[in-house]
Amino acid sequence: MSGGVSEELSRNCAIPNEVESMETQTSLAHNFTLEQLQERCRLHTQLTARQMFLERELAFNCGEVVTLKESPQVEILGELISLKESEITRKQGLLANIIGEKHSYYPCLLERCAIHVNLQNQNKRGADSQNNSACSSPNKPKIVKTNDSQNFVTPSKKHTAKITQDKFQSTSQIKLTNAFDGLTESSDEPKPLPINIRITDNYNLILQEINRKFPGTENKHSNGYIRTSAKNSDDYREIIKLLKDKKQDYYIMIPRDERPIKIVIKDLPINTDPQLIKTELEEINYVVNRVTQLKQIRTKKPLPMFLVELTRSPNAEKIFNLQYLLNLKIKIENFQKRPGYTQCWNCHHFHHSSATCGGATRCLKCGNNHRTTECEIKQKMENPKCINCGKLGHVASWRGCEKFPKPRPPATNRQPPTTFAHRTTDNRTFAQTLAQNNQQQSTPPQPFNFPALQQMAPLLQTPSTQSDELTIPETLELLKTLNDLRVALTQNPSLLAILRNIKHCKTPNEMIEKLLTTT
Repeated sequence: MSGGVSEELSRNCAIPNEVESMETQTSLAHNFTLEQLQERCRLHTQLTARQMFLERELAFNCGEVVTLKESPQVEILGELISLKESEITRKQGLLANIIGEKHSYYPCLLERCAIHVNLQNQNKRGADSQNNSACSSPNKPKIVKTNDSQNFVTPSKKHTAKITQDKFQSTSQIKLTNAFDGLTESSDEPKPLPINIRITDNYNLILQEINRKFPGTENKHSNGYIRTSAKNSDDYREIIKLLKDKKQDYYIMIPRDERPIKIVIKDLPINTDPQLIKTELEEINYVVNRVTQLKQIRTKKPLPMFLVELTRSPNAEKIFNLQYLLNLKIKIENFQKRPGYTQCWNCHHFHHSSATCGGATRCLKCGNNHRTTECEIKQKMENPKCINCGKLGHVASWRGCEKFPKPRPPATNRQPPTTFAHRTTDNRTFAQTLAQNNQQQSTPPQPFNFPALQQMAPLLQTPSTQSDELTIPETLELLKTLNDLRVALTQNPSLLAILRNIKHCKTPNEMIEKLLTTT
């Protein structure tokens, strides 16, 4: 009877398990043309690639959510965490649809498919190994020792571990200590970024309470704010909660690697809907926080440029390679903020943005506790009041306001750089220069005889009288006389010869006598 069972087992193992599936695939392949089979293979390959891409994206996004939840700024980043969780849910639904669609094209019915033949061979080899292990019969039956009383199976000698005796078991262990253990940090948790508390009349009372409740906190003054550095993440969250309860204005700082990526998309029509741009970018796996259309500063007219804010990720860095959007060729550039100091749109103080602001909301026009965009005053105010300095005639965003930060003046009284202070001498070695210096030090200095200073002759000063000064009419008359003389000399060359002869005379009388005798 045992022989019949072994024969039947060997006969079943001789027939591969894939025969039935191969016959089914062959019968299904007759229902499609060659082009349809190739199209099914291509769609199956594309869906597999999209499935792998989405699985990697989901793994990365889940890691981001875990990191953000463990961040000290988890209360501030709650909105960002919810956005990422909704993005994960959307991608999970998309992945389920892709897997369901992929199963409709499986298995590949194309004969000798270059893409799926390796996968089929791997599955076949795995099935063959299982069949061989099931069909292989040992030459010698294994004898297993059992204990009927305890139902215990004794393992073979090959699989039994050797029992060794530790010869150092009786000796006492030496306790090793390191003298520098106290210098090592007990935790690898990064220190949270500082909290900037705005200086008010009661800021010292706030600092006293912070130092009393959270020992080890450091406070430093910077740009009109108190920069408070907490000792750990728990103290960081508790200090923020305390400032909110006390209604104290503050702002936090976001690490550079967690800040969003801001880009500008150009060459799109000016009437493009920003929501349409956001939807299009989300379809190609970009996490978009917001899309706004830029406007001119003075006229407030919309521009054909759109500001896009993306959540920082490895995939977000690839957006600069994007060349087409909404079936149009586009240009993508980094967002360059306006030069100057940053002003918050929430509290309208400086050196921070509204995304990191923890102060009270103030309206730029009326000063009440609401955003400027929500103010009932829509028209331009003739004589507004500044909410920072309290003066009339301008708003808090005017650069001429006394509270608006001014650029630092350039440093004065700087020592001009000496260009030739350390100039080297050509064609001279260091030894020659050193020998010359030693010789100069050994030779006593000789007295230097300065030449006698020669006194310069005083300038000839002629007293000017009022009669020597020529008036304008006299000057014109003199010029007219000289012009007449020039014309006369030109018409009578003999007069020119006479003048050449009398120039050697020494006295005026001699000149007159020479002139009369010549004529």
